[in-house]
Amino acid sequence: MSCEEASKLLALVQQHSNACNYIHGPANTVWALATLSHKHAAFMGALLMAADIKLPSFKPQELANTVWALATLGYQDATFMGALLVAAETKLDDFRAHELANTVWAMGKLVVRDAAFMRALLVAAELKLPSFDAQALAKK
Repeated sequence: MSCEEASKLLALVQQHSNACNYIHGPANTVWALATLSHKHAAFMGALLMAADIKLPSFKPQELANTVWALATLGYQDATFMGALLVAAETKLDDFRAHELANTVWAMGKLVVRDAAFMRALLVAAELKLPSFDAQALAKK
């Protein structure tokens, strides 16, 4: 994506972020950008602003995919990460094993230091340990 294309896309995201009723859009877009290894700081900032509004409505998969995508891109945003962790902590009991594993991996990769969230995450992971498969246990 060229700078001009990214700028146009950024303008559209900013224009429509509050009007968008599609809750999953920001999470899916961040995930797609990470899958494509595409990092555009201004676009990511606008996208995370749109996602921040919708975080309380995110399902565990969207929360885990978003933090995974940020870690994959190496994108740091302490304010957004704090809001994401607050949203995630209320839903940790609903996370599946691979979502817990991806979240732990992402926090390590981004060097997120939140002891209270990590304790809650590890309690949730311990309760689901029997459902962890080899991939979740060996997440790198």
